[in-house]
Amino acid sequence: MSKRTLLERLFAVSKPSWVAAVHPAPREIAPGLWSVDRALGSRLGPQFPTRSLLVELPGGGLLVWSPVPLDDALREFVRARGGARFLVSPNSFHYLGLAEWKRAFPDAALWLAPGLRAR
Repeated sequence: MSKRTLLERLFAVSKPSWVAAVHPAPREIAPGLWSVDRALGSRLGPQFPTRSLLVELPGGGLLVWSPVPLDDALREFVRARGGARFLVSPNSFHYLGLAEWKRAFPDAALWLAPGLRAR
């Protein structure tokens, strides 16, 4: 019996990919807190909105919650704020952008949901 939910299994079968046309700039929602919206598409047709949060840390750098794809503009936005210090993947849906962020910010600490490292 799989420990994945039905939605997780369907999503895996649909081979999700990022929708390149959806890449607005980070939007400040409070001082030191930005929202980064993207969309994830699937072979089954629907697009799913996704969101990453960037949290400014004391002493510089950012905590990145649910990393979305890292384009050049977003990479520069993060670098201008001291780089990514923590990358948080809180559940089984929020790991698709993680490897790209870790390559760009190799010193960032990873915080992963239970069981995610095995994936």
